Amino acid sequence: MRDRYVMERGWEDALERVPEHLRFGLLRYLDTGLQPGAFLCAVISNDLHAAVSLADPAAFAGLRELTSFLYNYCPSPCWGSKAALDGWRGLKGAS
Repeated sequence: MRDRYVMERGWEDALERVPEHLRFGLLRYLDTGLQPGAFLCAVISNDLHAAVSLADPAAFAGLRELTSFLYNYCPSPCWGSKAALDGWRGLKGAS
């Protein structure tokens, strides 16, 4: 996080518990606002039904760790609703 949003200490350890194949897209979204894949978009948008429907087995198994990472370490304006997802993308200059 390069802007005014700074991740809390310990985020690297928490990120290690997020499924490995989701980390790059998640960090790219947080850093640049670039839209991640459908599963991460559903989680970030707080759409449980879509998240569960789109999850592969590893993502499904790591859903708790992923949501914990968002809740405990990520800036609140970047997650929690579709509006937050879109707003973060706009804030970071991504379209």
